[in-house]
Amino acid sequence: MEHDYYLSNASPETPLKEFARVAKAAHRIEECFQRSKSEAGLADYEVRNWKGWHHHQTLSLVATWFIVCEARRGKKMDPGHYHPSNPRGNRHDSPRRMRLPPTGTPRPGTKATSSEKPACQVLSLDAA
Repeated sequence: MEHDYYLSNASPETPLKEFARVAKAAHRIEECFQRSKSEAGLADYEVRNWKGWHHHQTLSLVATWFIVCEARRGKKMDPGHYHPSNPRGNRHDSPRRMRLPPTGTPRPGTKATSSEKPACQVLSLDAA
């Protein structure tokens, strides 16, 4: 059995539930870094200056974010329609302009109604 020990400077009135939440978040953060190292190459850097290191770390973390978002969606990376490679073939069969689904955010100059849902959700650490 494995035991973890924590030291905190929180006030004595802090509930144990809050300590448990923070400890759980720390483990999730470590798991995220491990995933970044294995799937997005966070630890695979060979740079000669700090600017290059920061560039590599930023791109690796953005790649990890993309991988996590795609995994949460549970869909194919490219669900688009495939067309023949001949530029003349079936050119007029495809729609001229593809429309994206509405995001729920109003267009500039229009008013949002209270029944509209926001375009994104705020997730707590407990939801993951």
